[in-house]
Amino acid sequence: MVEHSKNIEKTPNIFLLIILISIGTIAAQFYITAIPDMATFFRISISEASWTMTVFLIGYAIGQLIYGPLGNFFGRKGGFTIGILSTFLASILCIASITYEKYWAMLLGRFLMAAGASSGLSLTLTVIKDCYAGAKQRKITSFAISAFSILPGVAIAINGGMNHYFGWTACFYLMAFYCIFVLWILQFLPETKSRTLQSTYFKGYAAALKSPILLLCSCMMGAATAGIYLFSTYAPPVAMNFFKYTQFEFGLLNFIPNFSLFLGVMFSAFYVDRFSGKSMIHIGGLLYMIGALIFLILMKVAGGEFWGFIFSVTIMFLGIPVVYSNAASLATAELEDVSNGSSVMSALNLCIGSVAVFITSLWDHTLHIALPIIYTFFSLLILLLLFFLRSFRMLENEE
Repeated sequence: MVEHSKNIEKTPNIFLLIILISIGTIAAQFYITAIPDMATFFRISISEASWTMTVFLIGYAIGQLIYGPLGNFFGRKGGFTIGILSTFLASILCIASITYEKYWAMLLGRFLMAAGASSGLSLTLTVIKDCYAGAKQRKITSFAISAFSILPGVAIAINGGMNHYFGWTACFYLMAFYCIFVLWILQFLPETKSRTLQSTYFKGYAAALKSPILLLCSCMMGAATAGIYLFSTYAPPVAMNFFKYTQFEFGLLNFIPNFSLFLGVMFSAFYVDRFSGKSMIHIGGLLYMIGALIFLILMKVAGGEFWGFIFSVTIMFLGIPVVYSNAASLATAELEDVSNGSSVMSALNLCIGSVAVFITSLWDHTLHIALPIIYTFFSLLILLLLFFLRSFRMLENEE
């Protein structure tokens, strides 16, 4: 049954939620085809250029803890406005870092961009929980995170073409204009914060951290998120430096795993009424593990062909959104302060992603060995955490 907050007169449009939740994923991935050119421009290695993703994920994780209190104090729309304005200003800083050839300023800009863009994930999940409950919440969450499969893929394809014809710096101008667009559409978002809700700040965080369900589900989300960001960070340099694809070619090739993400989202949305959240996570985790194991085998037999990488990731990406959307809904199902709870959940989730990207950077010259091992580890981690989740009896009344 759908449950609405008493003061909500109008629920937000699903397409508006998709655009808002996408601000973080687009900010993370819009520039990835430019990583090799960035390394050349700043006279650094590919591994050092990947720090732009590592610092982004760190800022993205920290930012999640900011927007819980801001969403309670200023309202959901106020929190979004602060975050998107910050993302716009950070885009300008990244552009200035290129003009003055200061890589430290680029890293700072990416960190601040992430801190602002984190409002998209944290507050969108909060808005969904404000408006829906049970199976309906899981279904809307699945549709909302279709942003992870649709918009970043489109942005990367567009960016690949822009880099090819206008140069790699064009992507940062595009990001600034995208922020202006999101600020404009924000006017159509209804305020969903309960009038009776009071900001609890650290008490809200403490309550969230005491929830074993939230901690387990957040770690499962982190294992799923790591799979996406590992591909986003390391697939472009592997494709362009080792297999000699152009930026434009990789941008088009990137549609294959992103379409697989979309199929996973649709599966999760349409079968949410037939299976429990834990069963859906089990299905998604198995798909993730099958793809990871195929990756291990293909890298051993085929010697690291890039198409083997794409094929394996395509299978893994079928399971990732199934795990993510259902774990997110289960994590927040019983929280009273959903804003701060969502912030803690997202922060833990992204900390795991940032650690995965950093650790992988240590194997800069042996990515074909490191990636399948790390993917297999995270797929097994999801299934292990699910085992622990099933040991709790707190979710038996799940709709």
